[in-house]
Amino acid sequence: MLRLLVVLALTGCCATAAVDQAAIDDVLAGRRKEAKASWWGFDAADSTKALQAAISSGVPKLVVDKVGATWFTEPLQLVSNQEITFEPGVVVQAKRGSFQGTGDSLLTAVRCENVSLKGPGATLKMWRSDYAAAPYKKAEWRHVVFLRSCRNIWIEGLTLAESGGDGIYLGTTGDGTWNKDITIRQVICDRNYRQGISVICSENLLIEDTILRDTAGTAPQAGIDFEPNHANEPLINCVMRRCTTQGNRGGGYAAYLNNQTAATPPLGLRLEDCRSIDDATYGFFYSAGGTPASSVRGGFELIRCTFERPGGSAILITNKPAAAGAARLVGCRVVQPAAGHPELPPVLLSAGADSGEPHGNIDFGELTIEDDVDRQPIRFNDSSGDASLVDLRGTFIVVRGGQTQRFPLTKEQVTAWMPVFEIRQLPRLNLAQLRLEPTGPAPVPAAGALQYARQRRVGRWLLWAAAGETVRLALHYLQVGSYDGPATPLQVLGPDGKPVHQTSAAFKAVTETSFTAVASGLYQVQFDAAGNQAALASSTHRLFLNADGTAVWLIGSTGELWFWVPQGTRQFDLRVRGSGPREAVRALLYNSAGNLVKEYDDITTVAQFEVDLPAPSAGEAWRVVLQKPSHSSMEDFYLELRGIPSLFGATREALLRPAR
Repeated sequence: MLRLLVVLALTGCCATAAVDQAAIDDVLAGRRKEAKASWWGFDAADSTKALQAAISSGVPKLVVDKVGATWFTEPLQLVSNQEITFEPGVVVQAKRGSFQGTGDSLLTAVRCENVSLKGPGATLKMWRSDYAAAPYKKAEWRHVVFLRSCRNIWIEGLTLAESGGDGIYLGTTGDGTWNKDITIRQVICDRNYRQGISVICSENLLIEDTILRDTAGTAPQAGIDFEPNHANEPLINCVMRRCTTQGNRGGGYAAYLNNQTAATPPLGLRLEDCRSIDDATYGFFYSAGGTPASSVRGGFELIRCTFERPGGSAILITNKPAAAGAARLVGCRVVQPAAGHPELPPVLLSAGADSGEPHGNIDFGELTIEDDVDRQPIRFNDSSGDASLVDLRGTFIVVRGGQTQRFPLTKEQVTAWMPVFEIRQLPRLNLAQLRLEPTGPAPVPAAGALQYARQRRVGRWLLWAAAGETVRLALHYLQVGSYDGPATPLQVLGPDGKPVHQTSAAFKAVTETSFTAVASGLYQVQFDAAGNQAALASSTHRLFLNADGTAVWLIGSTGELWFWVPQGTRQFDLRVRGSGPREAVRALLYNSAGNLVKEYDDITTVAQFEVDLPAPSAGEAWRVVLQKPSHSSMEDFYLELRGIPSLFGATREALLRPAR
């Protein structure tokens, strides 16, 4: 009789339903192997207690039944050895006003195994728009399904919508274990905040017949993103079949592997019969470390994939050293890429600022490109100035205006499309091997300011102080796009390389700090801005952008920077690098007399100012002026000096020189 009353109550869409304790007792005693969630009750306002108790019962088969109303819930924890079936029409939704923890997810599984989530016609959803405003703290980890170091998981038929993070996140507990034997089939990830699916680590991952659409909120905003956080997080035998990404504000399929290295188990990534439709940036994106040591071994395969109407280049492959592994495309197709950006090629290869390695080892097979824009089908952007292209194979079939042309990737064709420009290779000087001293008397405090030189990601500065002096600094920690930025340590190292001071810098604020110099010499100021930017707004002492061993990475910075040409110098080079077709800079080089030596505009890859002096320098100050480009936007770019100390200061008076 009690069970009949429950059924009648649910059919009538009552706000609550009674508990069927007899049925629950049978489950807990092991007499029943299948149960309905409504046996534990139903509350139209909050069914967390009922749903969690049903899951925690450990019943082998659990049915979340259709009760005529939405199952609102707070975060739920899954258990091992359980199959959960959501009946058609069922909606399980995050309770509004809850999920205020930055990592609160609808369903979480930690070290679980043998779990099945099935629900053709059922929906699991959250409140994406709510999480972008108070009282919620901004975050990107409120996922619909959150798996950490799990094994043998099956997700099928569900629609996963409107998360504050990803539809599905495959992460790790950080103890060296990863997800294994995961199957995702006939799932729809719809209108999620960061990604449809994020794959941090997985072995034997199969995703079939799945739709990943309309992601928007915070970068990368892709359909799916394979992005390990550490080198010990592998991607082994990851296969996608007959999947579609569509209308994502970022790209379709992304593999960002810069955190993996040659020590990571080899990559195995294969996409078969997959499509990207109307994704805002790329169709397929791949990025590795840029050198054989910093790049994962193994490779990826794109089999019969189609990339339709991406907003940018359809296929973007960056920092892929030829020695790290091979890439293979078979029967792929590109349709009307980057229609609004004729400066972008359908296929873009690039090498980062610090790559300097032969890139390539890519077999394009017979790649068909249907493109109404008259442009070169492939381009190579070398931001390092040291990279080259090797071992490109296949044939490009270009269809334009009803005409079809075949371009076999012979050595001659590759050279014609992507000539590698030889530039002079002067050495980088190691500042640690130099003893530097001021070029003159101490400047006024304002001469130490570099507030206009905003460094992206890693901020590195040098300053010179005498023993016993008090140094005062002000750091401005600024946002880029919608990237979040927690409070981050600002550290100062002394002339001996040991820490002498540390403070915490607040996001989107100016942080003032001071310390006393323990010895005379150079002090390193270090700050990790992650995806954001930082500038030292003021300094009481001589301050320099530190490009020792690499390049200074700046963003949107205009103004002039000074540097010292040491006594005896006969030749040196200044390299200025843009970040591709949409991120350029204009640079003008002036000598010590104030005369313009040379200028480059719209620098999208690398421009080298090669300076040969008529006589050995007596020691002099030069400057480079940075301006907005004439025909491109200005965002990320790089600076470095070769053959002389790579230090950039704010004024002529505030420079350093090698001690005489």
